[in-house]
Amino acid sequence: MAFLGACMSGCYGRHELEELSFVTILGVDKGRDKHLLATASIALPRKMLGGSPSEGGGTSTSFIISVECEGLLDGLAQMTTMTSRRVTTAHTQIVILGEDLARDDAGVILDVFSRNLEFRQNTLVAVCKGSASQFIRNFSVPEESEPSDYLVKLIHSCKLELGICPFTSIYDFLIAYGTEQTEPWTPYLTLASPVESVAETPEGEGKSNGSDGSSQGEGPEDAGDPPERIIELAGSAVFKKHGGKMRMVGTLDTKETMAVSILMGDFSRGFMDIIMPRTPERRGTLVFQHCSVIRKTSIEDDRVRVTFRIRATASMEETTSREMQLSPGYHAEIVDEAQRTLESLLQGAFIKLTAMESDILGLGRTIHGHFRTWPELKQFDWPSKFKYTVADYDLKLFVLTSGYADSPPTPE
Repeated sequence: MAFLGACMSGCYGRHELEELSFVTILGVDKGRDKHLLATASIALPRKMLGGSPSEGGGTSTSFIISVECEGLLDGLAQMTTMTSRRVTTAHTQIVILGEDLARDDAGVILDVFSRNLEFRQNTLVAVCKGSASQFIRNFSVPEESEPSDYLVKLIHSCKLELGICPFTSIYDFLIAYGTEQTEPWTPYLTLASPVESVAETPEGEGKSNGSDGSSQGEGPEDAGDPPERIIELAGSAVFKKHGGKMRMVGTLDTKETMAVSILMGDFSRGFMDIIMPRTPERRGTLVFQHCSVIRKTSIEDDRVRVTFRIRATASMEETTSREMQLSPGYHAEIVDEAQRTLESLLQGAFIKLTAMESDILGLGRTIHGHFRTWPELKQFDWPSKFKYTVADYDLKLFVLTSGYADSPPTPE
């Protein structure tokens, strides 16, 4: 009993917080000499205390290490030899995959997340354009002191408020990897430089011309300072399983991503521009307030047909025309134009998915219900049938207006 008491007096494998270096963002690329290039953004908690993002933000609250490795555990071990503390992924908020790795096989990162408890399955996954290592090193953080908080909040707000990106965790990726009834997708990120207004300089002032006629002057660009680059959410990356590999097969832009979110029944709010009836040079903006979707599938001669029953409510929030007619007839024309625009957007996104042969919609889960046994479903071979699937749309859009576009009509 005394021996058991001595053994149970503490926690086995315990590490004090002061002994750990927390990886908040993990980037993974294809390596040159080894299998992978792992890049970690490691938090510096002491530099976060008492500072605003403008004073202590950006990369000053973290430091970045990159190593070539055969696996992620090998990479973390190498990083630990370069830091004063043990490197851990217990608080990693997001994994960013470089585009080359994603197109070759994103599944190489999944094994350690399913085996090692230190790698959390609720960690988010995203794909960036180009190298993940360069992406992590080059983006600035304008609002948050911790870069990972900025990334997660960006993805979350774009998902909830605009519906233009998925919210995909490692767990979602693992589920899609282990079944033939669905495929995964992730946010697709790029770097962008914000547009800044440039004040006009009176002729003959501010800059002088060199002998070759080129302008010369002093400024941030002349001093060699690169412009700050922030993250732009460019849409979504689409994956498909090929044998034992999970490969990125294409991308969807933000509008196509919104359309797919609607078809999945995972959409509530977003924006859509339409051409105003009778004045094709004018545009209007609708804001969706609610959207519900019911999907029904049928199989005829080994061909699948799916009907999307969609009911949505939107409000007209902005127009470029201040002469908007407010008659019931004109309102009906707006509704018709909005329904045509939305159906065209949905159909374009669906055709693009079938061309990529990636069932991120999860229609295979509905197809599963048409068969009594697993062998019958396997014999049907749904993954090979998806590209021939035909979609119909039972769409009804309710458009609300918020008062008059300009001013109430003057009674005669």
